[in-house]
This record gives sequence, structure tokens and C-alpha cells, in this order.
Amino acid sequence: MLHARSLNGRVAWQSHLADNQLRDVITTAFYASLQPDEGRLPRFRLFSYALPEWEGTVLAHFHPPLTLDTSTIRRIAPVCPPHSTAMLVVSHGDKLEVSDLISIEPRFSHHEHPDITLGSSPEGLMIAADGPGDLRITEGGVTLRLRAGRLSLLSPFWKAAPLLAWAESAAARLIEELRAEGYDEEHIWLFSGVDGMRNVIVNMWGHILATVVGRRHGGAFLLLSEAPDSDLHVQYPICGLSLGRAIYDYWKACLEAKREPADWQVARILFSRQSLFSCARSIASLANADGCVVLDSDQAVLGFGAEIRIDQNAQAMSNTTVLGEEAALGGMRHRSMFRFCNAHRTAVGFVISQDGDLTSCASDERSLTWSTNLAPRLQDAFRYESTRRE
Repeated sequence: MLHARSLNGRVAWQSHLADNQLRDVITTAFYASLQPDEGRLPRFRLFSYALPEWEGTVLAHFHPPLTLDTSTIRRIAPVCPPHSTAMLVVSHGDKLEVSDLISIEPRFSHHEHPDITLGSSPEGLMIAADGPGDLRITEGGVTLRLRAGRLSLLSPFWKAAPLLAWAESAAARLIEELRAEGYDEEHIWLFSGVDGMRNVIVNMWGHILATVVGRRHGGAFLLLSEAPDSDLHVQYPICGLSLGRAIYDYWKACLEAKREPADWQVARILFSRQSLFSCARSIASLANADGCVVLDSDQAVLGFGAEIRIDQNAQAMSNTTVLGEEAALGGMRHRSMFRFCNAHRTAVGFVISQDGDLTSCASDERSLTWSTNLAPRLQDAFRYESTRRE
């Protein structure tokens, strides 16, 4: 992380901590993760804000501040749910202190004419401890993971070209549906058209994947462009839960508020945004069941608890190249997903292990890309970037 600082220089969302303090807080977090409290190993989040000051949501203020050490972290961690709460670490001269308990859930700002917003979290240094010696450290757009004595650089899950192409294709279909309803190009470009819609899709999938990673239960998602065949048995078919429809309704509500500003339009936006995040949480929860969650090309859930029934000798499309070897993939869940996507080259798969490892499988016309060491979001602290065209 210090090397990343030296390469990138000071950027807007880096922590206010000096280099030696950054080293100290990471070291303290590491040793705290190894010390059980009443027989349980702690899971916790430490956050240090970027300059010039803290502007996030404070849940509780310590008066006086607590000295940052392993004992403090171990005793405070049980009252800080790791999915929503962090200990705020501040520099006071040469000392590091825990000054507050803060919310790290997405924050929303309300404007007279609301834009597409998916929430923002405070910018700075985030350290997530999810097991003994298992740290995920994010600062300045760089995410590192330390586990079992090995350090890995995590890449944003959406950077694989086939995944980005899939998101763009899904976005284009939603934009065409808006055109079919009579929205002209001026209104469609209010939120950057296909590019803006793609960003919303990517961010909401980041929210889903981050939720499953954080629960440490594992899971899998399979996105199909065609109806399931005999290679896939959906144990629990369902209908009525669609991420694509929820994104469309929210986007449309924001467009209507731009065309006809009114108080009731703002209420509609807030309702549709709440429905969108509720839909994402529901889809993430389905991954708790054994098997994978199956969605169609419109991101509507077809069912969950699905079993991949594909032979090890299944043939892929001809004239293709596989980037990755099946033997190096790990468990049965990963191997099954690899085989399915190798035989069905229009499918997109995500696999999350119980250790929080995120893997994706997707393809273009000539190659199948199996990507590991992924971060579910661009940053663990969800950083909003406007989709509005300037």
C-alpha cells in the first residue's frame, strides 16, 4: 500500500494518515484479528477518512477517544456489525485513536432535481478483517488482500472485457425499451445513455456480490442469454424478482422527475430506489441456498438452488481458447461453473467461496475468461461516481 502511495502520489480519497501511521494501523489490525474475545475471533472494519475532515454518519462518539491497540479493537468489535459499522481511526499528533463508531452503509443526498445516485460512502482507508490474519485493505482505488501469509492485489470484478460487454448489452436493451416508450435522445442522454445504464448495472451487481462475500457463506450466480436446458436443473423456480426491472423503474422515475419536477416525483424516486436495493438484497440472499441463482438476459431471477448437470467431457464451441485451466480452479462449485460456461459461451458466472474469494467466468466469441482475485466493488467503501452527462 505504501508503494501504491509512492506511485500515485496524494489522491483525493486517500486517508489522512502518514505513511508510518498507515503501517501501524495495518499491523495493529492484523494482530487484533488473531486474538479471540470470549472464544470468538473478531470481524471488524477500521476506517480513516481522507482530508480535510470527516463528513460521514457518526453513530456514537467516544469521549475521550480510545487508544488504537489490539485490546481496543478486540473489545469494541462485537458491537460493530462488519457489514454496516466501522471504527473511525484518527491521527492525534503521533498517536492513533478510535474517536467514533460510524456507518459505512451507502449514504444518499437529496436534490431538488435528483440525479441517478446509488449512494456514497466516506473516502479514505478501509481495513476489513474477516478472519485470523485475513485482511482486505483499500485506499486510493487499490485493494489488497492478506490471507494465510500471502498478499494479493484484487482487481475490480467488472474489468474482464466479456463481463463489461455483457453489462453493456443488458444496458442497451433497457435503453431501447425507454425509446420504445417514447423517450427521446435528449432525455435518454440526461444520464449518459447506455454508458450510464451500464454503470448502474455494474454497481448494483457489485452491491450483490459484496453482500455475499461479506456473509462468508459462499454462493454462485449464473446469467443466461437463453432458456435453461438439460445441463441445468433449477430446484426452486420463481418469478417476479427482476434486477433489470428494478433498475429500469428507478431510471424511469428519475427521467420523469427531470421532465416534470414535483414533490410527488421525488417521493417516487425514493420509493423506486428503495425497491432497487431491496431487490438486490433479495437476490443476494438467494445465494445462501445450496446451488446457484439463475437469471435470464433481462436479469430476472428464474430460480435458485440450481444444480449444474454437465459432464466433465462436455465439448465447448470450436475455434475457442480457454484462459485458465480447470484443474487449477479449486472446488466442485468452481469446476461446475467452468464446465457450464465452457459449453455455453453466452453464459456469465460468478462464484463466491466461503472464504470470500470472488471468481468470474465469461466469454467473448473466441475465448473463455476465468478471472480470480476479484474485488466485488471498485472500492470496498462504495464510492459513488455520477452517471450524469456534463
